[in-house]
Amino acid sequence: MPREEARTAVERRFGAGLGRAIASRFVRLSAFRCASLRPRLLPAAMIEIVPATADEYEAALGLLFNQLPSGEQKSSIADVLRALRRGRISQHGLLTARIEGAMVGSALFMLQSDRTAFVWPPAHTAEDPAPEVDDALLREIVCRIEKADAWIGQCLIERDRHEERETLSRNGFKHLTDLRFLVRRLDQPPAHPPTWALDGRPLETITYEPGINDARFARLIERTYLETRDCPELEGTRTGEQSLLSHRMSGEFDAARWKLFRWRGQDAGVLLMNDHPEQSSWEVVYLGVAQECRGNALGRRMLAQGLVAARAAQRCSVLLAVDTRNEYAGKVYDDLGFVETDRRAVHLYLPQRQNAQAANR
Repeated sequence: MPREEARTAVERRFGAGLGRAIASRFVRLSAFRCASLRPRLLPAAMIEIVPATADEYEAALGLLFNQLPSGEQKSSIADVLRALRRGRISQHGLLTARIEGAMVGSALFMLQSDRTAFVWPPAHTAEDPAPEVDDALLREIVCRIEKADAWIGQCLIERDRHEERETLSRNGFKHLTDLRFLVRRLDQPPAHPPTWALDGRPLETITYEPGINDARFARLIERTYLETRDCPELEGTRTGEQSLLSHRMSGEFDAARWKLFRWRGQDAGVLLMNDHPEQSSWEVVYLGVAQECRGNALGRRMLAQGLVAARAAQRCSVLLAVDTRNEYAGKVYDDLGFVETDRRAVHLYLPQRQNAQAANR
């Protein structure tokens, strides 16, 4: 799979450059900072932050994606507009920064129905004071994230974009970790065919049925979060029910692809996969094993079963992302034939209420 093809699928999930939050320091927002659409007096100039009008969308998005090649810039603009039309985005803010009426910068955040806010880092015209413009745009985004009652704001960004990453950090979007984006081609079956039994005990598989076994799946997901090695800072920041809703957002959801695995008489692991038909790919949106069941190669067998199912569905590949710090899972994926296609830095903003709740847990 070409690098860009794999990147596009995973970025549609995580939402940066079209392409999991750490409890950041408690941010106190003054009434002045949260005054929407009010001019802000900054050292360099009076900078006004206002939403882009419909006839300014293309220009604002063009500025936002100005680092991309021409063809990729056009497709990225089209992807943003398409995402708005698909109905999964409950609120969006394409913002512009203006000095004396002229557009000098733009930024974008999108709020999904699961209250996840995806943020694109600000962009500015070359001749204007970059830090002041970028900071003003991000302050407005932070205010809007707070007002929208989002549970998290997140941005995925190339690791070598040091200027933009510094801007994100000083405005509350702290660096959490880096993610590896992996792809497994399905033109060949798994090198080690899966065995549907562990220690001679068969694995019972239960399919997700919305409205029937939601609570069961949610309880198991919460158990898989305990002492996880994948973005452990997120533990306790949302419930299993919220996670089930969030995992529907990436690609095309079909309950038949969501599986719960039982082992030794208990619910032990969960594998959730969504379809990206335009990529001929399935994505592993979540794979987790309950803490007390780890160390028995259960995750490996669950994922191998998913590879077989994707191949039977005539898909060409399976995609996933993993925290670079999770070396155990990374080795499992490597052994199963996944290949790294990209790495991205994860910058996260935890709203005030979420931050306080996390501190009290």
